[in-house]
Amino acid sequence: MIQLTHATKAYRHDVAALSDISLSIEKGEFVYLTGSSGAGKTTLLRLLFRDQVPTEGQIWVDGQNLVRIPAWRIPFLRRRIGIVFQDFRLLERRTVFENITFVQRFLGTSIREQKEKALRVLKTVGLAHKMHAFPPELSGGEQQRVAIARAVINEPALLLADEPTGNLDSALSYEILDLFRDINNRGTTVLIATHDTDLLEHLPRRVLTLERGRLVDDRRPTPLPLML
Repeated sequence: MIQLTHATKAYRHDVAALSDISLSIEKGEFVYLTGSSGAGKTTLLRLLFRDQVPTEGQIWVDGQNLVRIPAWRIPFLRRRIGIVFQDFRLLERRTVFENITFVQRFLGTSIREQKEKALRVLKTVGLAHKMHAFPPELSGGEQQRVAIARAVINEPALLLADEPTGNLDSALSYEILDLFRDINNRGTTVLIATHDTDLLEHLPRRVLTLERGRLVDDRRPTPLPLML
């Protein structure tokens, strides 16, 4: 699903946000990307949905070479990728339904199909009863659930989340994390950038650790011993 080979991203000649990153994430994996602020987590995610290109190296996502992909194919690539941000990025003057079906309307999807898809994903995140509410009427946890529904309405092959629980308390953070687990169980590859170590303990999964732009650790959870 994801393959990086010696990927480097430099914003100036003397400063590299990412340095010589090589890693592979298989289809259907659930992976955390962790590290302190400024370690390069957001930069790596931006490379993966082709918001930026590496200065050096190669990046493949869902069978596409992101260094060589022509501009006209980028929107098609992004339809296969769901993105969840820390700050929700919802349109305050649009209803929940309008927020999560924005791309569907752009693609010319019929209103009937929009409603069917919206109801399905809102049921998944427990907000079917809020379809006609506006974002300011929702709690922070509810707004993040709407953002997740928007990200998965197209049934993406890959879900990227950048500090998705950064504005939430611990209880809500665990609920959001459990939603990502459920989405992953349906076959979507999930990559979550977070500095919250409590999440890593709540739902142990593979952890990639960045430090000053370098990949310094790739750790998988220790399997539980067999009970005899």
